[in-house]
Amino acid sequence: MKIIVNGAAGRMGRLVMERCAELGIKAQGADVAEGLTRLNALADKKADAIIDFSRPEALEELLFFAAVNATPTVIATTGHTERQIKLIKRASRDLPIFYSPNVSCGVALLKECARLAAKRLPAADAGITETHRKGKIDRPSGTALMLKSAIERESGRQVEVVSMRLGDVFGVHEIVFASQGEIITLKHEATDRRIFADGAIKAARFIAGKKAGLYESYTE
Repeated sequence: MKIIVNGAAGRMGRLVMERCAELGIKAQGADVAEGLTRLNALADKKADAIIDFSRPEALEELLFFAAVNATPTVIATTGHTERQIKLIKRASRDLPIFYSPNVSCGVALLKECARLAAKRLPAADAGITETHRKGKIDRPSGTALMLKSAIERESGRQVEVVSMRLGDVFGVHEIVFASQGEIITLKHEATDRRIFADGAIKAARFIAGKKAGLYESYTE
């Protein structure tokens, strides 16, 4: 398998490159910063998938490159605007795109559990607490917004989100369902960034060869 990693100079991009090397996956990196190889300057533009861990402002270049080269794309970057999300959805009419603010296997399971709880407990109040490092820009996190949307679609009820930025926390998401006489708590805590790299690679393997469409989980 051949993968292009966009945002390869960043923390997560470097980790994806390292994990690809460990797994025997051919990977070449590109980045959005000046002085580094950009996507369109890559000598070999053919790959089975692109993994994007760059920045929201690089989205249009990413989608253009993916469309021209007909490359399935995993977008793991967070903080996109509503306009940018519309661009992703539009691009997915012609390309297979895996778009998720959190590609870890654990959060994928947390999302499914949250959906089930919302379905079985439609009258319960639900709230989400998310905690990340002080330097994280987007607030609430993309993962919290994804979970909020999944629960609200299932239950039709509003979900409150509380955000905290503390120390160097990788990421903690806790969902509470409270109904008369009982409370159910679902929690995911990231303790190693490798889970995001491994999840992105799993998503790339999943989406390679898929038909055009917008994919949000490995089970679709």
